[in-house]
Formats: sequence, C-alpha cells, structure tokens
Amino acid sequence: MSSYFLVEDHELMRHGVIDYLSSHGNYVCTGTAADKEEFFSAMAKGNADSSPDILITDLCFGSDSNGGIKLIRESRTQFPRLKIMVYSMYDTPGVVKAALDSGADGYVCKNSDVASLAAGLKELLQGHSYVDPSLATEVLVFEKKLAMFTKREIDTLNLIVAGKSNDEIAQSLGLQKRAVENYISRIYNKSGMSSRGELSRYWSMQSSGHA
Repeated sequence: MSSYFLVEDHELMRHGVIDYLSSHGNYVCTGTAADKEEFFSAMAKGNADSSPDILITDLCFGSDSNGGIKLIRESRTQFPRLKIMVYSMYDTPGVVKAALDSGADGYVCKNSDVASLAAGLKELLQGHSYVDPSLATEVLVFEKKLAMFTKREIDTLNLIVAGKSNDEIAQSLGLQKRAVENYISRIYNKSGMSSRGELSRYWSMQSSGHA
C-alpha cells in the first residue's frame, strides 16, 4: 500500500481526495495540513508516519499565493526521495512550468476528472513524471515560445509580469529607458501579444489569488 501526505487548505477538498483515493487504489493518507508550515511541522514531529511516498499539494494557501511553490522547493531539498504531485485549480502553462521547474514530479488540474489524480499518482510511483493530459500540450507550446526569448528579454518579461513600469524595469536592469522600450517591442513581436495585460495573464509563472 502506498502512502501520501495531503496539503490542502479547503477541508471539503481534503475529505474528497482522501475518500476517493481510499476507494480507488491502495492508498493510505498519513497526514494532512492546511499550509507549508503545518506540513513541515508534522514531518518534524513524525506525525506523517515516518516518510510518505507522495506529497499531494495545492499551490495557494490562503493569502500566500506562492506558498505551494515554496513548499515544493523546500520539500525537494529536505526530502529528495519524496514524490511530489501538484493538485491545483491553476491551469495556466506558466504556473504549471513553474511548479515542475521547482521540483514537482506531476501536475493535475482540479478541473479535470479526479480519476486523473489517481492516474498521475500511479505514474509517479512507477518512477515517471506526469502532467494532466489537458495541460500537457499547452505546457509544451509555452516552453517553445519561452525559448524564443533572449535572457534579457526574459528578465524584462518577468518584470512586466510583476507589474513594473518601464522606468522601474530600466532601474532594476541597469538599462536606459529606450533600451527597455526596445526589449518590450521585441517581446510583443515574438509573443504576438499587444498589451501588458495579455503578457501578464499568459506568461505569469506565479499563482495569484486562491486555488
């Protein structure tokens, strides 16, 4: 029987996942937590029944919109053998890529059938990675588009997504404002987008809001 620890701040969702997995596979839940701090506290106290095989985690915990990414990174460092599956409402390719780049082994969207979660866990336990089929193609397209940009353009893009003005971007990167304007023009041309809003929605690699 395989074990998992669930980090999810919605109580009904926690119960739903536990009930489904208990009746659709040989899984046992060794612990639950509502956020990153509770998870590491439980692991430190041994409340997770030594070491679970898989960590299933959301990405957003209350007001901490980036808590899941932090949890993944720290878990990968502290528990290198732990398989990490993200189970989140976020379906934008930038967020999925950020989670995978941070160390997640799999990603399933909550909008998918819950059977996708069980299928993903099975893949992880067999030593494979897993991305929800409804997201996989978009993530590949996103990665190809990202490869079009130079490092400086990516730096500029990240600051645009963070809501920085041209003046702030110039100051942060040590550039003249005119140079920043040129980089932004290239970003628009390469991406096929025409506004900061479009760029922020598509290229954001950080979850925002609640999921």
